[in-house]
Amino acid sequence: MFEQSPTIGPGIGSVTEHGFEIFIMLAGMLLLGVTLMWLLGRKTAQQLRHTLAELHRAREQLAAAERRAQPQARRRQPGSGSAEHEQTLGELRNARLELANAKVRIRELEQNPALAETVSRDAVEAALPFVKPRKPKSS
Repeated sequence: MFEQSPTIGPGIGSVTEHGFEIFIMLAGMLLLGVTLMWLLGRKTAQQLRHTLAELHRAREQLAAAERRAQPQARRRQPGSGSAEHEQTLGELRNARLELANAKVRIRELEQNPALAETVSRDAVEAALPFVKPRKPKSS
């Protein structure tokens, strides 16, 4: 380390030439650092603007919701719904009645097994849509 004179420097160049090279390298690193900071800062600024815009929209929606009058709960009046709704309610009532009738019939058949023998296969197929009809036996 102490073998070379600090005023002459290593090699054949002078201190001025080496100083100039060092200055050029430092200036290049400075430009690279400024460019990277500008790119990263621009991306961060974009994200910040986007987040602030979202926050502003959310605040506006909250203020609008608070200004809006709160509707009181209304009871549905019979016949005030749509036709599809009324039809669905009617189908539901019919299905519940059919279920209650089927439960009564099942209790009757469980109490009196002799009645079950009189029920024809066709009546069961008509009452239960998931039972597949029997194919006629071919001789």
